[in-house]
Amino acid sequence: MFGQFVSGCEDLWHGVTIVEYLNRHTEEDPIVTIPYVLKHYQCALRDEYNYSIFWNSMREKIKRRGPEAAEKLYQDLLRENPGFLDDTGVVVTLSRGAPILFWKHFNPSGKRVNPVYIKDLYKALTPPQKKTYAAAALQLSGYLLQYLAVKYRTKSLCMIAVTKDGPALKHVPKKIRTNKIVKAAISQSASAMEYATPVQRIKFIELAVMGSGKIYGDYRPGGFSKKDWTRPWAMEVWAALSDTRKEDLKKRWKQQKRDDENRWHWGTR
Repeated sequence: MFGQFVSGCEDLWHGVTIVEYLNRHTEEDPIVTIPYVLKHYQCALRDEYNYSIFWNSMREKIKRRGPEAAEKLYQDLLRENPGFLDDTGVVVTLSRGAPILFWKHFNPSGKRVNPVYIKDLYKALTPPQKKTYAAAALQLSGYLLQYLAVKYRTKSLCMIAVTKDGPALKHVPKKIRTNKIVKAAISQSASAMEYATPVQRIKFIELAVMGSGKIYGDYRPGGFSKKDWTRPWAMEVWAALSDTRKEDLKKRWKQQKRDDENRWHWGTR
């Protein structure tokens, strides 16, 4: 009902709907269209249909014009009205139309897009650009390490990646999977054990089972899940350890689970 009201009543400026406006100005530069529509069709953009039509149209125009034109568009909007660059539609559309804008301007200023777009925004960069923005990208998703050329995967960048997402250890070159990096990965997720060496798995088995001990609200990073006890890499570790050691770890793991459940249930964090 609200969408119908918007489309029927508010989607007008001098008797012209937002869709009609776009159809009449197919070749108009986004630097003209975006400020005009944001000024005169704000209510119309609350309607999902209008919102999708408008921003998809702008994104395609930005793509066709290329990154240099997109940069000019960004700078023009910044000069005309910096507030426009706080609009979610502007941030997402310019970023998806010219991904370099996200890494160069929006991300450093704290603007965000839906996480589902992050992979494509990084993959769209040139190899040198991926190197330039690697640290920033890996702070958003450690898994992006796989799209960075191996020659650029330094220890410091790999540490950022596994600290964010432990299983990103899979994409760390084997020659730099040091104990420090592996420990950081396992602290974040026990799943990283799959990519550790047999010696490292034994060394860090307690960390993998119990986690780092840190708690953030209702979230405890790392630690075993029920399925981890029987994974192939875990079975190799148990074969190398005594039954007493395994049972001790399992007993402590179960107690920690009970303690966490009680803490979260009673709100005593």
